[in-house]
This record gives sequence, C-alpha cells and structure tokens, in this order.
Amino acid sequence: SDGEWNQGNDPVAYASTCVANNITVHTVCFLASGTGPAALQSIASTTGGSYYLATDAASLNTAFQQLAYSLPVVLTK
Repeated sequence: SDGEWNQGNDPVAYASTCVANNITVHTVCFLASGTGPAALQSIASTTGGSYYLATDAASLNTAFQQLAYSLPVVLTK
C-alpha cells in the first residue's frame, strides 16, 4: 500500500479493533513519502505486526519472503 487512507474506516483507528479481536496486521509500504509510511508503521506496531518498506522489486520480494517465513504453517485436510 501507499498507506494513504481513502475509503472506509480510518485504518490507524481500526487497528485497536484488530487488537481487541487478536488480529495481527503486517504492512508493506511502496512509497516512502507523505503520511502513508507513518500510518502503516503505526498499524503494524499497534497490532504486533511487522512493517516493511519496499522501494524496488528486490526489497518487495525480500519483504514477502520474510513475511512468509514468519507466519505459522497451517495444515488442512
């Protein structure tokens, strides 16, 4: 995301609802300007998630790899 809120509920305020429901939110920011990065950092921090800044294809790939390795494996039938 670019982190700019443009529809629905304020995501920074909604982060407390996520905490109340035991939901962790990880965020990936594609832009490093404006208020977006701070909002995404706040959401991740509030919910116990991780924040990643992806400025190019390589850093985006790294962010998704780190996320994939950090999430639990759930096996279903």
